[in-house]
Amino acid sequence: SAVKPRIEKAMTTMAIMAGEELALPVGRISVSVPDTDVTPYDQQTSSSRGTFSMGGAVAGAAREIRAQLLKLAADQLEASIDDLALADYGALLRIAPDDPDTLARRALIYVEQGKLDAAVGDYTAVLKAVPDDLESRLRRAGLSIALGRDKDAIRDLDRLLAAKPGLPEALYNRGRAEMLMGDFKAAAKDFGAAMENRNQNPYAALRLYVV
Repeated sequence: SAVKPRIEKAMTTMAIMAGEELALPVGRISVSVPDTDVTPYDQQTSSSRGTFSMGGAVAGAAREIRAQLLKLAADQLEASIDDLALADYGALLRIAPDDPDTLARRALIYVEQGKLDAAVGDYTAVLKAVPDDLESRLRRAGLSIALGRDKDAIRDLDRLLAAKPGLPEALYNRGRAEMLMGDFKAAAKDFGAAMENRNQNPYAALRLYVV
């Protein structure tokens, strides 16, 4: 923005207006200070002209960004733009909030935001609908470890390994949970088994579903 930063708290105003359009908190919006290399010339801020004129331009630009983000999200999610809403840093399906695929995608967004409990909740809903979704079970176990819920993680990993014995990622993460619980003997056994079952990929056992 070329609006003067020390008058009318213009920088904060611009950030608020952009954030409202993009569903972002003010702290996530960066407003450039007047610099003719990157912003147009502005003579002065008078009355409410800065908010009305510059703010309107900022809001309009943010709406255009939102439209582009929703189009990209619609392409990725194979959904209609009309079925999407921009909220909490991401475009989420709003027509089918109980759809397992939608919940799994939203869980990944929650992880990026650091909302681990919310991500666990979504993976739990996915697994209620699709108990055999091994990927979601593995990810929920990793989140449980990150949240200090080692027993929950082990329950998930035991069930996963019953369905797919020798899975290196499950063995490795169960070893991590066991180690955190102080069961070093069991942890060493799982770590060793994970390395033995790495399926010709020396790094397979090191794929960690943790935050």
